[in-house]
Amino acid sequence: VLYFFVWIALLVVGPAGMSEGDLAQPAPDAPTVLLTDVPGITVMRTDILPVVAATRPDLVSNNFQIGGSGEDDPTARFPWEAWHPDASAVASRLALFFLAFGLALSATPLVNWAASRPRQRVDAASQAGWRLRWLDLLLKPLEGVAFGRLVAAELRLALRPRGAWWWLIALGATVAQLVAPLEGRHAAWLVALGLGLPCFARALLRDDDCGTADLLASSERRRGQLRAARLVAAGLLALGLSLPSLIVAPEHAFAVAAAALSVAACGFALARLTGNARTAELLYVLGAYLALNGAPVFSPIVHPQATMLWHGAAAVVAVLVVLIGGRR
Repeated sequence: VLYFFVWIALLVVGPAGMSEGDLAQPAPDAPTVLLTDVPGITVMRTDILPVVAATRPDLVSNNFQIGGSGEDDPTARFPWEAWHPDASAVASRLALFFLAFGLALSATPLVNWAASRPRQRVDAASQAGWRLRWLDLLLKPLEGVAFGRLVAAELRLALRPRGAWWWLIALGATVAQLVAPLEGRHAAWLVALGLGLPCFARALLRDDDCGTADLLASSERRRGQLRAARLVAAGLLALGLSLPSLIVAPEHAFAVAAAALSVAACGFALARLTGNARTAELLYVLGAYLALNGAPVFSPIVHPQATMLWHGAAAVVAVLVVLIGGRR
């Protein structure tokens, strides 16, 4: 919450604090203008103003808008087809990036302190959870063999402690995937996969955190079976959360499934490689943000072939990292 307010303040205060003369200048004179302009308005204007002057001298050069109201908008237009940042613009962006990166790293001790404090509420993982008899019916076919019973137990362990808010969001994401327009279905699918992140990224580290690895598996072979069962359970959960999208767009089912399975498998692999579940969670949030802004990161509907290829390859590599790289 604090980050949100700080970010909004930086977006507003920088441009608001610049004088009208600074904004009208083709190139800002003071380096502080570039450094305080977090959104990059001065960087954009430095490149656009000469274009306006050359192509549309009839327009007021310091009064323009990026974007418009559509093809029928009567606003006078001008082309801006390239960006040519100078050294000061690049240096200011890099300075802001490294400043933000340094501040984020410096906050690590504070975050660790906050995470280590005794919690006043009961964690979801420690609650008895819901009975979920419908889940027992769905998992009954798996319980005919020993490995299937492991998978079923992991799914129950993942789903029963979830709070009411989790199930409400899951229900909303399910309905949105079924009835929303394309962009809404895409966003709902990303939200649904995000709900599975605690299972995808943290399941592999549970025994190390709780000190129960030797209790549950006395040999490396048993540990491998347990890792495989958790990996399969995570994959089934990812497919279950994506089921509405698989139903609505069956022609893109392989692409949706590949993306969902890669999220689950990569969560396990990153947890194994880094020893931390937050890595996969942060990378997924970044990827979802880019996807919602048009980047072809999670786009099984718009780019099904590329999604199926790259996410399928990522899932295979991640599974190998978990199953083979996990051996000691």
